[in-house]
Amino acid sequence: MIDQLITALSKEVEMSAAEIADTIWLALQMQEFQAESVSSDLNLRTEDEREINNQESQPSQGTLPKPKPEISESEETPNQSLEEQKAGIYPRNEQGSSKSSDLSFKVPDAPSLREPLTLARALKPLMRRVPSDRELVLDEAATIQRIADEGLWIPVLRPAVEPWLDLELVVDEAISMQIWRHTIRELEKLLKNYGIFRDVRVWGLITDENEQVQIRRGIGAAAKNQTLRSPKELIDPSGRRLVLVVSDCVSSLWRNGVVTPVLKLWAKQGSMAIVQMLPKWLWKRTALGRASEVRLQGLTPGACNQKLIAKEVSFWDELEEETGVKVPVFTLEQDKVATWAQMLSGKGNIWTLGYLFKLNATPVNKDSSLFNLSHSDLSAEQRVQAFRVTASPMARKLAGLLASAPVISLPIVRLIRETLLKDSQQVHVAEVFLGGLLKPLSEINADTNPDYVQYDFMEGIRELLLDSVPSQYILNVVDEVSKYVAKKAGLSLEDFAGVLKNPQQVGDSEIVEETGCFATVTPKILRRLGGKYAKVAEDLEKFNVPTSDRSADDAILMQLPSDKTPAKEARTLAISALQYLAEEPDLKDEIVYQIIDAATNNLNDLDTVGSKPKTPMYEAFCAVMQSRFGQLCRNRLLQNYVQASNSRRNNIGLVFLNTETTNSEILNAENATQILMPLLEKLSIFCSVEERVYAALRLVEAFYRPQGQNNSVKIDFLPNILLRKVVKVLLTAAEQETVDNYAVSTTVIWTLVWLTSAKTCYSYTTYTFADEELDLLRQVISNEKHDAFARSWSALILSVCTPEKTIFAQADWIYEWAVVADGGKPQRKLPTILHLNRPKDIEVMKNLICSYLPIKAKRYVAIALGRLGCFVPEMIDPLLQIFQDDMCIPDERDEALVYLVFTGDSQVISALMYGVKCPKDDTDKYDLPERCFLALIGIGNVDALKQQIELDIKNQINALAYALVGVANPLGRKVLESMKYHSKKEIRNAAINALHTSTQWNF
Repeated sequence: MIDQLITALSKEVEMSAAEIADTIWLALQMQEFQAESVSSDLNLRTEDEREINNQESQPSQGTLPKPKPEISESEETPNQSLEEQKAGIYPRNEQGSSKSSDLSFKVPDAPSLREPLTLARALKPLMRRVPSDRELVLDEAATIQRIADEGLWIPVLRPAVEPWLDLELVVDEAISMQIWRHTIRELEKLLKNYGIFRDVRVWGLITDENEQVQIRRGIGAAAKNQTLRSPKELIDPSGRRLVLVVSDCVSSLWRNGVVTPVLKLWAKQGSMAIVQMLPKWLWKRTALGRASEVRLQGLTPGACNQKLIAKEVSFWDELEEETGVKVPVFTLEQDKVATWAQMLSGKGNIWTLGYLFKLNATPVNKDSSLFNLSHSDLSAEQRVQAFRVTASPMARKLAGLLASAPVISLPIVRLIRETLLKDSQQVHVAEVFLGGLLKPLSEINADTNPDYVQYDFMEGIRELLLDSVPSQYILNVVDEVSKYVAKKAGLSLEDFAGVLKNPQQVGDSEIVEETGCFATVTPKILRRLGGKYAKVAEDLEKFNVPTSDRSADDAILMQLPSDKTPAKEARTLAISALQYLAEEPDLKDEIVYQIIDAATNNLNDLDTVGSKPKTPMYEAFCAVMQSRFGQLCRNRLLQNYVQASNSRRNNIGLVFLNTETTNSEILNAENATQILMPLLEKLSIFCSVEERVYAALRLVEAFYRPQGQNNSVKIDFLPNILLRKVVKVLLTAAEQETVDNYAVSTTVIWTLVWLTSAKTCYSYTTYTFADEELDLLRQVISNEKHDAFARSWSALILSVCTPEKTIFAQADWIYEWAVVADGGKPQRKLPTILHLNRPKDIEVMKNLICSYLPIKAKRYVAIALGRLGCFVPEMIDPLLQIFQDDMCIPDERDEALVYLVFTGDSQVISALMYGVKCPKDDTDKYDLPERCFLALIGIGNVDALKQQIELDIKNQINALAYALVGVANPLGRKVLESMKYHSKKEIRNAAINALHTSTQWNF
């Protein structure tokens, strides 16, 4: 029992071992005191008992009240259940202004530094104890020995043992560092409270009126009146002082090089390092990009920086060790901190990352932007694509969670990390905030409190992020944050300011709030806080009306989202309404239609046929289809499908198929005629648009299901007469479309996609189209009035409608690249692609991909062009999205990768080179880094291969050398010849081995 208590206190309340011991001791003392007290039973009575006694002691007025029967929760009747009202917690602005009805609320804050104890352990090599030169203590044993030996009662004193180093924490106070203020404050507490250093002092790094670098005690507004001091004040001749500069290295004093002499001053006299707040992939865009990356080694404990041994990382950099400034650089990650600490402690076999700063470096223009993602000419798709290419998997998850949050601020980011991303680090926050996705909603200056600044995604980005993140990650953001707030409310030592609003007051307000609440709190929690909060709890409970007192229609209408409801909140409300509908309440048909409309307005690409895992929206729709409202739901979905277009129509159609495939029979050779003929007849006769669309959607479902069950299944089992009849009826229906929104045409083209297996990368022709049929498909592609997906699907069908082998089917390209990587043959001997001679089809597809289309529709057009052997720059972004989308099956990603390689574009090479360095995501079994590496081999670009070799990545050098020596460009062999004399043994051996192997190839 005691073990369980200790575990609960350490995990849930986050108490240290000493605090737990003190708590248990105090509990034992209180128990003994209460046992001795005569009146202890009075103190042990609960609040409920005191309340009952108070009621009984009051004089009766009239008749005595009847006692209330006790009703357990299990006996409570369902129709009398209470709809609990919750107060919303909203962010407070910097001025703290709010309405008179609002109440200030201290929201329990979450830590910025994950697992500070782990960071403290990483600093363990610095926890040396040395004799003090200032403090003496009594040596009891030596004193007793002297008395015994000499008879002298004179105390023997010895130096006290104290921590080895003093720490000077120098914080860059540039505006760009404002967002890390909370992280720096926690870092300061960690360094002061864990006994690592003898003394810790915090300084601000600023410039004076003459642009000279100065320091001052403290940081932020509290240090505004502090006297400016010279950086020389931090020099300690004893060598027991460590200077840590906390910065992102992007301010003007870094870019102009004025800080470099200060770094040299500290590095020459003692130990110093830079704690970099940004992830390493962003360092090249900071002032570190103008310095030379090196590896640093220290042979003695606490050696000053200039005595460290430097080893170049890049073969092309020329190090100027005599005049340059050697500075270790690390992020607040356990392994990086541990490596630096071991190096500083004098472990000679440890090399840590660092930079060599040049004193005479050319200053950078103050107006130049270090982060090119901030350029305003990028579209939302381009920004998201650039972010996905460079960001880590954890940063991509964090961006998706922020997209689902109604409000974005630094405290809310900390809450989301604490509740949903416990493995995230500070660098992942930096990736998101500097990834070109967010913008502050107010001006940020030196006096701004960063916790009050609210952010929002740039236009169009939130929707793209929500569509790409699995729903299980993003649906419960507000709920999880609310649970954390409820658990910590009134108990947390750290908090930030929020505003508590009664939902009734918000609803009655004439002014619609621009931002939603980021958490909710129940009356139970508010009553625990007491005071004004207890009054709010009473007000909330007044509105806890039994559901039987309201009509079901009114109750559900109040829960439906409006046009101004934030996207994520609207989706959550729509799902809740569907779930309520599945319980078969007594509702009018009009209300049912409104619920279905609200749900279809909030669909996304994850609510699709075969979506794994199933989304709550999908499950809610399936539950409704099994209820008595199933037919009403089908009819409304069909009406919405006909009236919609493009992405919305596609999503509605996919949901409709979800609901129709639950009990359908899978198409095969035996039942083909029985299933298809009634649907073809329905599609052929003149009837309503909804009926024809319904028949076509059932055909989509019939052709999809066999392939959905098994990707290798093709619809080649249909009798030839039936196959020709199906194609003829479908194309005739598309040609005879009379309605402006082309709902029938879109659906029959969708049917043809699955009939021809056009969506699969190993497609082969089940039916060869005649010339007039091909012309009809080209007309659909060229007609801008047609649905975007019908046009892109037509392009897919055109790519597989003839017996010719598509580009992807001409060779096993991934295997061929692997053969080159193993030294089996030279890169120049890879199979050559045989372009399909289809000029008409290529022309209409090129015009289509250059037009405005939803990004998912462009994916299909890019694949179609690649199959025909046409490679244009407009294909690259859609193909990259397919390749990086872990929701796509491996065959689809491989096909996109092959076409990317054949474009050979510099953008593709950059994306692949970054992908090689990305850590493998355990949730993705595709092994994306290995695919990127093989693709670089397939491209055979000399510069790219040379850069990859210089990175000296284990298990890659030999393969890169084989590829480099075997490219058609003679420069490749010359580069490899020069590498025979490389300073790194591994690269020398790889070059010699590859040159030897090349003599065995028959060119």
